This record gives sequence, structure tokens and C-alpha cells, in this order.
Amino acid sequence: MNIRDFKNDFASSAFKVIDGDSAIVGKYGRIIQLENGVFDCWFVGPNLAPLGARRLASFRGNLAQEGTFREITGEVWVQGHGRDFVLRCALLARVRQKKRISAETVQRLVGQLAGYAEKTAKAGLNQQEEAV
Repeated sequence: MNIRDFKNDFASSAFKVIDGDSAIVGKYGRIIQLENGVFDCWFVGPNLAPLGARRLASFRGNLAQEGTFREITGEVWVQGHGRDFVLRCALLARVRQKKRISAETVQRLVGQLAGYAEKTAKAGLNQQEEAV
């Protein structure tokens, strides 16, 4: 599994290259893949500011059972494997999700475009008749 395998889950703006490594970047953290295939999630505040005590406690409660969990003043590192781990870390890091359009919205938009095309076709015919 590779970082780019998540391109259908996250917005394209979430993928950055940091120090030569591809990363998924959110408001509160970064996810990179190490050489051995392990995903490394680093949680830190916006603009690399330290995290508050509440947010640290939240991360501790949600990710402590995942495996390698390290906490330093204002920062948290956790390592793990698998798609579920990355999706959970991305949710906590507030990574931008990819926008999805529902089937109902697609049908509504297709109907609107068809109506617009019909209107413009009639308008074009009326203008041609007036010109003659």
C-alpha cells in the first residue's frame, strides 16, 4: 500500500511533498510512509504550534492501542499499518476529504443542462427565423 493509493479518499490539495517524501497533510498532522511500509502519523498544531492538553488527550484515547505511540510536549507520533489506520489518523488530523456528488445531484444537474440546451436551441432557431 502506498500514499498515492488514497487519492480517491482525500482532496488533491492534501497531498504534498515534504523533504522529498510524499505526505498527506491536514490541519493537525501529517502522514508519511516509511521505507519499511509502515505509516508514520505526526500530529502537531496548525503552523507547527504545540497541541493543547485536550487534543493530546483525545489522540491518546483514540490511538494509544494502535501500536508505537510516542508523546512529546505538544506533539504525538504514532506508527501503524493498513488502510483503516491511515483513515483514522487522517480523520484526527483533519485532512481534507474528496468531495463526492450524490446520484440525485448528478440527475438534477443533467436535467438542468438538458433544459438549458433545449432553451438555447430554441433561441437559436428563433434568431435564425428573424434574420430571414
